[in-house]
Amino acid sequence: MPFYVVSLRSVRRHWALMAAGILTVAALGWGGAQVLQPGNLARTGMVDRFPGADRWVVLAFADGPNARTTPVILRELKADHVTATFFPIGLNLLRDSRETSLLVQGHEDVECHTLGHINLASHSYRADLRDLQADVAIVEAVGHYRPHWLYPPYGAVSSQSRRAAMLLHLTIVLPTPGEGVSPRVRRPGAIIHQVLSHLQPGAIIILPDRVDDWGVVQALPRLLHLIQVEGYRVTSLSRVGRPGGP
Repeated sequence: MPFYVVSLRSVRRHWALMAAGILTVAALGWGGAQVLQPGNLARTGMVDRFPGADRWVVLAFADGPNARTTPVILRELKADHVTATFFPIGLNLLRDSRETSLLVQGHEDVECHTLGHINLASHSYRADLRDLQADVAIVEAVGHYRPHWLYPPYGAVSSQSRRAAMLLHLTIVLPTPGEGVSPRVRRPGAIIHQVLSHLQPGAIIILPDRVDDWGVVQALPRLLHLIQVEGYRVTSLSRVGRPGGP
């Protein structure tokens, strides 16, 4: 698969298309902006686990991509035949074109994490909408598909950010309680202990993918092994949320 280079012209073109779509939805009224979760699961615009997913769990990585940890994570996932979800920062997708291409080539599930890692809960509805529009356009440009999921930085959600996400047909994703590993947790053993202690069917595990997060990289091989030992299988958000499940 060829490398994809995102130009400012292509991003502006996608923004224009997004703006046209938003104006159309607005003309239909807010009732036309009803969001339907992939897989037709009942929801209210937010999800923190998939209780009907049997022994499947979702694995996701946030804040990448970068040239140090992202390629190592991708190699480990490939070695274990695991597909995961990535919530990259939009500006990182533009800056780190090689790592962006690796995500696309690996057929990973690339979703939204805002353009500039902003706290959506502390901004206005218009600011949230502008940021998410730009982020969606970038993911569309590099991945050639429309994202369905939004992981808000810091897990911060407000009524305004929920409204903006619904307008763009994004489901807000939060980690299952206990399964959102903070970048402050750096020891591989502590990361593994936290994830396994809160493991349950349909859990959503979100790990940081930052340039200095070597604890996650070191923990990942053993973590994947122990999750399987516990009788669970690992997949991405889009696979567990599609009709019929993974």
